[in-house]
Amino acid sequence: MSGASPRTSWKECIRHFTWAWHTVIMGTGATSTLVHAFPYGNGSPAIKVVTLIVFFLNIILFVLFTGVTIARYTMFPGVWLKMIRHPVQSLFIGAFPMGAMTLINTALVANQEWNFGNVGFLCALWGFWWLVSIVSYLIAFGMLYAMMAEQKHAVEETTTLWLLPFITLIVASTTGGLLSTALKAQSTKFAILTASFSLTMAIIGLSLAFMITTIYFARLVIYGPPEKPHVLSAFVILGPLGQGGYSLLINGQNLSEILP
Repeated sequence: MSGASPRTSWKECIRHFTWAWHTVIMGTGATSTLVHAFPYGNGSPAIKVVTLIVFFLNIILFVLFTGVTIARYTMFPGVWLKMIRHPVQSLFIGAFPMGAMTLINTALVANQEWNFGNVGFLCALWGFWWLVSIVSYLIAFGMLYAMMAEQKHAVEETTTLWLLPFITLIVASTTGGLLSTALKAQSTKFAILTASFSLTMAIIGLSLAFMITTIYFARLVIYGPPEKPHVLSAFVILGPLGQGGYSLLINGQNLSEILP
C-alpha cells in the first residue's frame, strides 16, 4: 500500500488559490526595477536584457495569476464572501494593484529610456494607471469597510499586514509621479492632473497607514513583541514610509517644475 498522498485536483487548486500569490508579482516586479537601477554596468545591454527577461516573466505570472483568480470566483462564487470576511486572507487583495503597478513602472522605463513604443504606448500606460488607481481606491476603502463591518478583530491580534490594502494608494501615487514626469514633454495639463491626483493618493494612503501604525505601536506596548510567525511581517511597515517618502518627493518635484 503506497504511503503517497493523493494528488489534488486542478479544481481544488483553483479553489484554494488566494490573493497572497499576487505578492510574487510584486516581488518579481521589484526585482526588474532593482536590476535596471543596478549601479554597476547600468545602461549596458546585459542589464537591459536581464531587466526585460524578469519583466516578461512578470507579465506571464500576472496574466496567469489573474486568470486563475477570475476562475476561482467564477467557479466558486461563494468563496468571495468567505474571503472578504477572513481577517487575514482578505488583506492580500491589495497585492493585486501593487503588482500591476510594477509592470507599469518597467514598461515606462522601456518607453522612456529604451525608446520602446511611441506616445500612444505612453498614453496606454497612463490609461492602465488610471484603471489600477481606481481599483486601488476601491480596495483601500472597501477593505476599510469590510474590516469594520464584516470582520472581527482584537488589538492583540494587530499585525502590519493591516497596512496592505492602504499601501496600494501609496504605490499607485509613486507610479503616477513617474508617469507625470514622462507626460511633461507631451502635455503640461495631463502632467499636472496626474501629479495632483497622485499627491492626493499619497496623502490619503499615508494618513490611513499612520493610523494603522499607531494601533500597531499600541499593540506592541501593551502586549509585547509579535508572535514568531508574525515577526517578519513587521518589515511591511517600511513600505508606506519609504514608498510614501519617494512619492512625495517625485510628485512635489513635478508640481514645483510645472506650476508657475
